[in-house]
Amino acid sequence: MFASSVAGMVSSQAALIFHSTMDNVDVGAGAGADTTSTGTFSVGSVVGAGGTAGGNANTTPVTTTGGHVSSGASGQIGNAISVPGNGNAGVRYNGVANAGTGGYTVSLWFNFNSNAQNGILAGMGNPGSSAEGWTIFYENGSLIYRMSVGGGGNDLRGAINTAIANDSSWNHAALVIDPAGGLINGYLNGVAATGTGQGGPPDATYVPDGDGIANGDPLLLGVRSSGGFQFGGDLDDVAIWNESLDAAAVDGIYQNGLAGINASGIPEPSSLMLAIMGAVGLLRRRR
Repeated sequence: MFASSVAGMVSSQAALIFHSTMDNVDVGAGAGADTTSTGTFSVGSVVGAGGTAGGNANTTPVTTTGGHVSSGASGQIGNAISVPGNGNAGVRYNGVANAGTGGYTVSLWFNFNSNAQNGILAGMGNPGSSAEGWTIFYENGSLIYRMSVGGGGNDLRGAINTAIANDSSWNHAALVIDPAGGLINGYLNGVAATGTGQGGPPDATYVPDGDGIANGDPLLLGVRSSGGFQFGGDLDDVAIWNESLDAAAVDGIYQNGLAGINASGIPEPSSLMLAIMGAVGLLRRRR
């Protein structure tokens, strides 16, 4: 159950360009769960192309050797997919949500399993700190949000981290790329990350070069684009916007989820907020 809050009202006119609930996975006959232990399976999307769960993400996913992605787990919102943390399996979405040169926001829910280890939650390119793309990953007790325009050397455009407990609790992560403001921002459970930089410039400094991110790589969940570095835990309700959402918007997603997303990509106000707005309007009319 999501709490209602005034911060849950999102003023941005951002477009939702990708949203996969993990509720509509292909489970063969349409009942139960599916697993890559018996082959690949498709992971559908509400917005954007569907994905394929399978093995090494560096090629079209195939049945993995050691650890399997499965569907049907209980999620933060409906169902989730589970990534084992001891293999090379992940989910691959082709041709979706390229970052480009504008603003960009990634939102997802996750928890850790008993095999939790250093690994990728989500990313598009960026298998290393100087490689073009973005990633959200867990490493040595921290959640790290990173992007780079590529080219090697000093091309890491920002990385920030925040400490997190390695347990089974559901957490919400958001990465916001803001070229206009010259920043990347990371959020954990609606709160901005405050850690220092990782492998490059300190804190959240992002130096726009005009090229942005245009690698055309697939969106990957649970595994690195070069294979391995697999996350161990569940992933749910992954969404991407083509705008830099502000702190109030990110907190609104954390508080209220995406179940009320309308056609313009703005989370609907909660029922409590609608009641408050109605009461305010009534008072104004009486005056």
